[in-house]
Amino acid sequence: MDFSCHSVFYQSDQLYGQIHRIRYFTTSFRKVKPKRFIFFLKGVLTDIEKQEENWDLNDSKKGLIQTAFVICYFASAPAFGFLGDRYSRKWLMAVGILAWGSCTLASSFMKEFNSFLLLRAAIGFGEAGFTSIAPTVLGDLFNDSKRSIVLALFYFAIPVGSGLGYITGSQVASLANDWRWGLRVTPMLNLVAVALLLAFLLDPPRGQEEDSKSDSNKKTIAQEIRVWGEDLVYLLTNKSYMLSTLAFTCLTFCTGALSWFGPYFIEKGLLVRQQNQLDGYENDFSTDDVGFLFGVVLCVAGVCGLLLGSGLSIWLRKKIAWVDPVICGIGLLVSSPLIFVALYVTDKSVKMAFISMFFGQVFLNMNWA
Repeated sequence: MDFSCHSVFYQSDQLYGQIHRIRYFTTSFRKVKPKRFIFFLKGVLTDIEKQEENWDLNDSKKGLIQTAFVICYFASAPAFGFLGDRYSRKWLMAVGILAWGSCTLASSFMKEFNSFLLLRAAIGFGEAGFTSIAPTVLGDLFNDSKRSIVLALFYFAIPVGSGLGYITGSQVASLANDWRWGLRVTPMLNLVAVALLLAFLLDPPRGQEEDSKSDSNKKTIAQEIRVWGEDLVYLLTNKSYMLSTLAFTCLTFCTGALSWFGPYFIEKGLLVRQQNQLDGYENDFSTDDVGFLFGVVLCVAGVCGLLLGSGLSIWLRKKIAWVDPVICGIGLLVSSPLIFVALYVTDKSVKMAFISMFFGQVFLNMNWA
């Protein structure tokens, strides 16, 4: 049985005969990762702090923006998972993407922090509509032999999209001299995504790549809710699923904290070096370039990490069937000291911090493979 980090959500369970329902239900509780266009905001956080002085955007408020998003996403994802097992997944994803883009566009016009915070939280609803359903469609389009490769390609969007969000958001905001335009790129990309989705996406029958047959008998709402509850109870007693979910929660906590506060931390390191005229500070790059450079590091490290993780998995799985979780664990163990070093040496050498962070991200991103 394949126990890779994301394939665990597609495991068969012949004993209980619930594979058809459980596979969709589990995606609702997957990693909470704002992993795509929300990174445009992260690329302009410093600009917001400078241009919106009346917001008093301290570290607590910055963290609250992400926390509000996560809470809304967490509350919405199970509902979309439930709906995705019963209604058109194509249209549910389209609605989610449109809501995502609409909230992003509206947030760019807000003049005070509370309304901005509310709309940023609402983006979690839109993103949940896409990210909790899309993997199930891929799971139905491809069988076990291809599914891992397809999902690895799908998850390229996490590091690559994150990096491009930093790069594009920071550069557009800089060119327009207004952080709001850094966010307004997202709705345009959302519209492109919806057009591609509606034009080309196939919504295959649920469970068509599995051996088990789905129950085609029409159920009442009460019966649907009861079945949904039974699935939840089953998942809570599934040790492999619970441990994988716990591990992935810790992973996304680390990656989320690093991606949200990483550039800000490096900018503070640069300021400390300049204010104290530490050795070599005159050769440091500008704080205005941090978002761009951080995005490049995320993109390249993400690609390298995914290729490394996928390559090792394909090569070693023929010899060791249970190697996937070992690769994930080793990647995390190696990345931890590298990222710690990056944080520790920032006030001594920002370039060394970036190098150490790059390699730390490479090993960290092996888990998305």
